[in-house]
Amino acid sequence: MSATPQRIYVVGTGVIAGAHANYVKDKLGSEFELHAADPNPEALKKFADDYPGCITYADSKEMLAQAAQPTDVVLVATPPFLHEPLVKLALNSGRHTLCEKPLGIKGTDAKEMLALAREKNLHLGCCSARFLFPELVNTVRDLLDNKKLGDVYSVAWFNRSNRGRSGIEYQPQTDFFIQKDKNGGGNVSDWGTYDFTLLQGMFQAETITIENAVAIQVETALPEHKAKILDVESHGKARINYHRADGQVIPVDYERASCTHGSPGTRFEIEGSKGALTLDWYGHSGDGTVSLVMGKDEDGKLVHEDLWRIKQDWGPIHQRPLDQFLKLVRGEEAPMALVDEQAVFSYLTIPSFYEAAETGQTVTLKLSDIYPLP
Repeated sequence: MSATPQRIYVVGTGVIAGAHANYVKDKLGSEFELHAADPNPEALKKFADDYPGCITYADSKEMLAQAAQPTDVVLVATPPFLHEPLVKLALNSGRHTLCEKPLGIKGTDAKEMLALAREKNLHLGCCSARFLFPELVNTVRDLLDNKKLGDVYSVAWFNRSNRGRSGIEYQPQTDFFIQKDKNGGGNVSDWGTYDFTLLQGMFQAETITIENAVAIQVETALPEHKAKILDVESHGKARINYHRADGQVIPVDYERASCTHGSPGTRFEIEGSKGALTLDWYGHSGDGTVSLVMGKDEDGKLVHEDLWRIKQDWGPIHQRPLDQFLKLVRGEEAPMALVDEQAVFSYLTIPSFYEAAETGQTVTLKLSDIYPLP
């Protein structure tokens, strides 16, 4: 325990802010000092009631006006269209900043945030790292680095549901999910942020190319007010190629659908000439178990080996980004903190996907464009 509690400043006090704040709830006044700002008095009061000892403000500028300390952290937990101005406000206050996903609604948003963080010598993090399980990511990296899978020639990354978020919004209080100017896009912006973070975490690409992209708004009946504002896709597909430093090019057939008239289902598989990996990184099996299974040949027979399997708990899943980010700014080991250039590079896959879908052209992302490689 430190003599001075570490200060956390939460901007926005909705449901997701509470999921983060639960991480410090039992340690307020000792290890942590919690501040929160929200212009909605009812939301702010509920947050204060849920987290006794929290210091509240109606205005985030007022909250962040006090002098910064070296380990201060701001958590931006608002709808996406507010991320860019609030992240910049937080960085300009001299504080390390962790932002909810997606990092922005335009590629220029994220690049400007990164430039400001560099200028201020501060860390910029993103919560799309929730599913960066260390054992999963490190195991896949090791298999690729040591060519244990042989030549990886196909990756299937599919998640299809018949009715869900975004595109067919089931949360009446969050219409921003179906408005491009508020969410940056639809299903790919909402859930693809996790997909692309996990894919980049495993593959560690230096270049990403996106081709044959399609973003479709599937036709369904909607309440009148939703029909007037819905302008995002509910189904996205593309071929995404991850180019690694060792020369491997990993082709990913990617699909995300929150509304399809066809069959729902999930498939996350990495196929190589020597072996294949089947992932369940979300607990789609039904009992919350997340797993990594390898299939390979032994004496002419197909055998399967559990490489990793745990029962996930949604509490720690939601709290992982804050846990890792706080450790990072304290100088502790935080291997799954998605920050700075890697956070921006992973995020840029989203606007690049939409650009490829709109133009019909291949779009290329290079890590070297935002981060000088050795």
